[in-house]
Amino acid sequence: MDNGVKNLVIQPTHLMNGLEYNDLITEAAEYSGSFEKVAVGEPLLTSDDDFRAVIKAVTEATARYDDGDTAICFMGHGTEAQSNQVYAKMQDMMKEAGYKHYYVGTVEAEPLWRMFWRWLRKAAIKRWSCSP
Repeated sequence: MDNGVKNLVIQPTHLMNGLEYNDLITEAAEYSGSFEKVAVGEPLLTSDDDFRAVIKAVTEATARYDDGDTAICFMGHGTEAQSNQVYAKMQDMMKEAGYKHYYVGTVEAEPLWRMFWRWLRKAAIKRWSCSP
């Protein structure tokens, strides 16, 4: 405002539309009268196309590990908010796309990280690599 900015564009780096994203929207709204326009971008995982693009990116980046004996595990923080469903959705979409040795879990919510051990035993995985 002090620098004469008239249009404010905020692109958050949030993964999902969770509690922190909602706080950002609320706070940005408090300043809307100070600018001609305030725009806030959506979180990374908003549409099904977003999920497919992320799946493509992470599976291409980790393809060298997908040898049939290795599990590729992705871990998120997790949240009590309804938006936490993005983790289970990502897991489901990866499986539907044929990535059977890819697993998605969270530290503090569902699917809880302890599920990895059950999944890995069931799939008879010999090696695993987790990426936060």
